[in-house]
Amino acid sequence: MEILSALPNNCINWEPFHVAKGVIPKKYKFGSRPFIPHEEENKLYSKLFKEILSFSSSTKWSRKNLSILKILKSKFVITKFTRANLLIPYIFENYEFEKPPIFLIRHPIDTCLSAINTFVNKRWVHLNDDIPDIINNNRYKENIQFLSKLETRLEISIANWCLNNVPTINNSDVLNKMTVVFYYDLILDPVTQIKFISNNLGLRKKNRDNLLSVDYKKPSFTSAPGKLESNPTNQINKNFNYLSSIEKDKIQMIFNHFDFKLFDAYSPEPKKQFLVNGKNI
Repeated sequence: MEILSALPNNCINWEPFHVAKGVIPKKYKFGSRPFIPHEEENKLYSKLFKEILSFSSSTKWSRKNLSILKILKSKFVITKFTRANLLIPYIFENYEFEKPPIFLIRHPIDTCLSAINTFVNKRWVHLNDDIPDIINNNRYKENIQFLSKLETRLEISIANWCLNNVPTINNSDVLNKMTVVFYYDLILDPVTQIKFISNNLGLRKKNRDNLLSVDYKKPSFTSAPGKLESNPTNQINKNFNYLSSIEKDKIQMIFNHFDFKLFDAYSPEPKKQFLVNGKNI
């Protein structure tokens, strides 16, 4: 998101699905990682998503210090979602995009450890014996026996990640409609990845150069201080060096349960042969 924000005349629609600070009324019971089947015909949902994607519905949180004037003057909106992966089939079924959405995939071990370290004192995942009171929560009901056997916060977090991401990652029809980018590639070879993204977005040379001018070694503003390794290879491998072989084996068991093959628990490198036909390099 920060790289794309180097493009001129844009404004950021920041995490509109945040369960407490976003735009979704609590009566909808969407929860923190909502799922809506692609064939859903609820007109209230349709209207709500149209307002979100057009940035005509927002909160102080999703505007992130943007002035109304800045929003009105912007030519396009960059909507940043980390909570919408299960909604992608529904969104594609109901809306057309001028540019293909960018689907950034990071290894779940990295994602979950980052969240655990960032939100040390927060209950940010569902517990292993907790079925959340949200719409379309069958994925929790169907896996409750497996979830109840998990022991550590990391194991529970990894399982939650799989519940909320694997269905979309394993859906080749959906992936083919997006620009799939791996955090692994973006860290190790940012220039090639930015050119790839620019080509898929059909950017002119001037706008592509704006993206290429970004300081790729600068940590995201959401990163904890001192957590980004200056050496890209060290950054990619740090979490895998941190975990024990026993912890990795338990995480691999979770991946196997959810039929997740794009990554394994022993390496940060994606196994792109399991992405089927998703657009990646």
